Amino acid sequence: MKQNILIMLLTLTLIISFNLTGYAVDPLTEVGHYGENISAVAVSGNIAVINEDIKIRILDITNPNQPVPKGHVKIDAIPNCLQVVGNFAYSATQHGGVSIIDISDPTLPFVTAVIPFDSWTNNLWVRPSNDYAYVGFNGPVAVVDIRDKFQPKVVSQLYGFDLNSISGDDGYLYVVDSSGSQALKIYNLANPANPVYIGGLNHTANAWGLYHALVIYGNTAYVAQHDGILIVDIQDKTLPVLKGKIGNSRRALALGSGVLFASDWGGLEAWRLTDPHNPYLEAWKWDYPAGEVVQNASLGNIIFEARCQGLFITQHSGSSLNRLSSYSPTPGFGSSNGLAIKGTTAFFDAIEGLASVDMSNPQNPILLQRLQGRGSMDIAISGDILYRAGWGYVEAWNIANPSNMIKTYEYYIDGRYRESISAFGNKVAVSSGMGNVYLFETQNSGQTLVLRSNFTPDEGGVLAVTVQNNLMYLITNTGNLMIYDIENLSTPVFKKQYILPVEYSPIPSWAGPWRAEILLIGTNMHVVIARRGYYLFDNSDPLNPVLIGSYRKFENDFGSIVADGNMVYAAGNGWNNQNKILKFDITNPTQIRLVEILGTMYFLEHIRLVNGYLVTTEGRGSLRILRAGTVAPVRGQFRRVNAVTFNSGEDLLTSADIDVPHGWAFFGTYTYPAKVIKIKLGDGAAAPERMSALTFDDSDGGILRCGVVDAQQGYGYFGTLTNPTNIVKFHLGTETAPLRKVGTLVLQKNEGATRTAVIDTINKCAYFGGGSNSNGIIKIKLPAGEQLPIRIGSIATGNLEYNLSSSVIDLITGCAYFGTARVDNSGALPAHVIKINLGANDVLPTYLGSITLASGEDSLWNGAMIDPESGHAWWITQGSRTIVKTRLYSGNTLPTRLSALDLKVDGTSPGAAVIDPINRFAYVASNAWPATITQVDLGMGDDPPKKVSSIRLNQGEGNIQSAVIDTMRGYAYFGCATWPGIVVKIELPARTPTPTPTPTPTPTPSPTPVCMTINLPGDVPLELVKIPAGSFQMGSDNGDACEKPVHTVNINYGFYVGKYEVTQAQWQAVMGNNPSEFTGNNHPVEQVSWLDAHDFITKLNDLQVGKFRLPSESEWEYTCRAGTTSDYYFVGTDYENYAWFNDNGADITHTVGQKIPNNFGLYDILGNVWEWCEDGWHDDYTGAPNDGSPWVTTEISKTIRGASWINNFYQLRSANRQKMGQTKKASNIGLRLVMEINKNLWMVY
Repeated sequence: MKQNILIMLLTLTLIISFNLTGYAVDPLTEVGHYGENISAVAVSGNIAVINEDIKIRILDITNPNQPVPKGHVKIDAIPNCLQVVGNFAYSATQHGGVSIIDISDPTLPFVTAVIPFDSWTNNLWVRPSNDYAYVGFNGPVAVVDIRDKFQPKVVSQLYGFDLNSISGDDGYLYVVDSSGSQALKIYNLANPANPVYIGGLNHTANAWGLYHALVIYGNTAYVAQHDGILIVDIQDKTLPVLKGKIGNSRRALALGSGVLFASDWGGLEAWRLTDPHNPYLEAWKWDYPAGEVVQNASLGNIIFEARCQGLFITQHSGSSLNRLSSYSPTPGFGSSNGLAIKGTTAFFDAIEGLASVDMSNPQNPILLQRLQGRGSMDIAISGDILYRAGWGYVEAWNIANPSNMIKTYEYYIDGRYRESISAFGNKVAVSSGMGNVYLFETQNSGQTLVLRSNFTPDEGGVLAVTVQNNLMYLITNTGNLMIYDIENLSTPVFKKQYILPVEYSPIPSWAGPWRAEILLIGTNMHVVIARRGYYLFDNSDPLNPVLIGSYRKFENDFGSIVADGNMVYAAGNGWNNQNKILKFDITNPTQIRLVEILGTMYFLEHIRLVNGYLVTTEGRGSLRILRAGTVAPVRGQFRRVNAVTFNSGEDLLTSADIDVPHGWAFFGTYTYPAKVIKIKLGDGAAAPERMSALTFDDSDGGILRCGVVDAQQGYGYFGTLTNPTNIVKFHLGTETAPLRKVGTLVLQKNEGATRTAVIDTINKCAYFGGGSNSNGIIKIKLPAGEQLPIRIGSIATGNLEYNLSSSVIDLITGCAYFGTARVDNSGALPAHVIKINLGANDVLPTYLGSITLASGEDSLWNGAMIDPESGHAWWITQGSRTIVKTRLYSGNTLPTRLSALDLKVDGTSPGAAVIDPINRFAYVASNAWPATITQVDLGMGDDPPKKVSSIRLNQGEGNIQSAVIDTMRGYAYFGCATWPGIVVKIELPARTPTPTPTPTPTPTPSPTPVCMTINLPGDVPLELVKIPAGSFQMGSDNGDACEKPVHTVNINYGFYVGKYEVTQAQWQAVMGNNPSEFTGNNHPVEQVSWLDAHDFITKLNDLQVGKFRLPSESEWEYTCRAGTTSDYYFVGTDYENYAWFNDNGADITHTVGQKIPNNFGLYDILGNVWEWCEDGWHDDYTGAPNDGSPWVTTEISKTIRGASWINNFYQLRSANRQKMGQTKKASNIGLRLVMEINKNLWMVY
């Protein structure tokens, strides 16, 4: 038993690292750590149980003056609470889970089970009888049956409060409501599985964030609040009575021998309870370093306090509190706010003060100096001076000697908090979340500061500031980039503003940014904005940076960034599983690729680079050091390298998965009983080696068609082809220890014959596709440690959508796709591709629908591949023997079938396949003897795939039914369904950089339009197209609510419309200026409001060359549709040929007239820039005019049409419309003119 437990401990990992499917990256791995934040403590007998960051440590406290560390075990997150009952410790963690830990042997604790919760778990209380636990999180209390320590289960929940603290005794449960009208609620535990509310204290609660604010002493409860400790008489449990209040705000309470211990940030009090209703303060100690205390515990007269700087052990004796000892391997710093690097020294600012850490050896960081005092919000370094910005002050520190930092100056400004600080030369800029920017000039070699100006940018609050030379760059609260000339610090001059594109426009107010950072390296400017994205600018001209690439795939809270060559790392800080590092490859700046996600760490604040290592700060005040991996080139030629043959009886390899970081792969057999064989991949051309095999029990059944491996937790999950399916969990072993079975989860009746599975490594769930005897997709939870997987449930798929036999997962959009292999009496039927939304951890996925492939494209048995970055998936069909390419979309939109490639090779159906997305190749095996491996070019964008080359394997190497790919090392491994099984190693080539040209499409024929040209001043031409009278159906039943109801509009007059959007040359000719951000004579004018457009039209009409106006909204849609009735005015999905939008726009405007026009001969009617209409905004078309006239109101919000370079294809629909304030100016809003033919028609001046 202990040997197995030791194996488990050796393979537990600290960091969860998700490598996007198939990307060739050198994974990020932790190499060092400084600052073990101790946030929880429990004591029992001669042991104390604490946490060191995410480790649970056992201490021998036989001698409290010298605690002795014993064993430890890692859990999934930092705990908020620990409790010890008998031989078990219970940990409630900050990321929503409770771990049960066997501590019967203090030298070798191990996790028996993890109870997952979706929300932050604040506290728990375990009955002394060790049978039930009551877990409090943000909302309800969960009642957990823990009688089986390996299989705990939630049996009920209590609702009706925002819980913070929880406690109990043999018969009752007590809960502190953090913000309700009853500060204390009491439940009867006559039936411990179903507590019954019996009474509460009618007193407004004020305890938010106080997780250990409740102790019970006989018939008295003590409840810590932010304004003192409540004394509550609970003799009558149905009617508790408030007896009084003592002290001030206290964060954690513990009960000693007739003494109440109360801890806070800087001190400890002992209240004597001779009269429980009238305690008196007997002793106190206020010499602690300022820092958060989360939990405390006591043994008699000894108090144990878990503080961010360590475990403090204090003895109470009469009127004195005597510190006995403290324990922390490397003390934490509290909440971290700033990180800056100078040479090989990291300067780290936290809520307790400033610290310097020697990073010469990143694997062994050394604390140089730690200064106690107030913390700051951000720090910056220029030369030998470090500047700190905090609440109401800015400081200068001389750091020439990092071991002896000296404060040289302090400047008090106001009480507002600072967001960001930057220093360059003699300039220091400080931004405020309240909107101010302060500019200082440094003097005396930077050691003193003189305030030169204080101003508020037009956009209000400022999240980030960076200074370089005489320019200052700001990120505003609205997510925009502003540039100021600060050569004269007293009079900063506004130069330019960029409205940065977002994926979903407009972003709702609740999703606004709250953190940002600007990084200037060489000619690159990197900008990261929380909940917006990552933006890369060419900053060769610092006054006119050009946006050349961005990554805006999903909402995020990433607010700090660092670059290392072509690798960029963004650090995240969020509540919803957003504490991660994103790793981007910017080798091609126009196609920035996310290549790795690293998580989960506690509230990542900052990320920096030192000596080729990443240094991050965490909200609990620790430094974490990671090796910054690089993209590993995939080299060599397409060839068979070698193979490994398994032992007799290890036959028919029909399933496989891979552990890339460790260099292992696992192959499952099509035998009774089933087996899993582990191989070592080997570096370079070294042959793979068979390491060990696991034979399933007879009761598990046989035939393994699917399985997944969770390399981060060290376990695999393979499902048998039985009904119901048995999912066997096994430990992956080590380099020397073999595979080891943990146990079996038996699914429910008709959840059987599973043939495909995918794993969500972020949320720790797997999804198994039901086989021939079942409809549906089964979701299971993958808990850490030795606990068996937990069945969450199953969902039904659509009619005839059975035999789910292939699948892919897209963790960027949170969706998965399953392919069918269905047959009826007449033979195979066209396959379906099913889309599901994964849902939260313990929530069932949502069935979104399916598409049907073409006739003959059936039986998606062996191969499915995905490139989540490009948004495509490929499916291997058995019937037509093709590879079918589909396009994927975010949200609820179903995929679309794009094309198919004939893969008939050797006269057999295709077998297993793998994808190398970084080189955009797939490798598809045949089922022949010997097999052929075909290399397929997947095609850029929506281009169809095509064959490149093929190789024939050796005799006996055939019937390929399983495969894995290791793009980090550049090899693929194909498993043969042979007797015995064989795994063949294939070397993967790199793509030559020559791109395949995209053919120019032939425009759809349309009638020759009637055109006229008017010359503006300077002989600038204005081309117009005549639009005939007609009727059309306005709006769409397929779109948004504002596009309804669909109604008939009769336009009984003709008019002229601009052939192109108004260009900058045309605007310049009339107005004498050019407001545009993206300059170019033949680019559309932008940065013009609705009012500006009217000013332009007024001056244009003064030229008396015609009567011009903006189009009404119905005129605009009539001219856009040009006689079509579909969602788009063109046929098919080749959006790039008709419009500039976010897939091809490169985040800029483009010369007008380059795309295919509509049937009226109008160019760029969709995309490039939005176009103002005359109409005021209305939420729908109820009561709208039906004669082509504008719907004019006094509403200051107007309507824009046509979408722009920022927007996605959905917004290119002819009926799409958006609301925009009449004063709004943006780099994606312009206009198109209407010129009247009949002067009696309406006109607004």
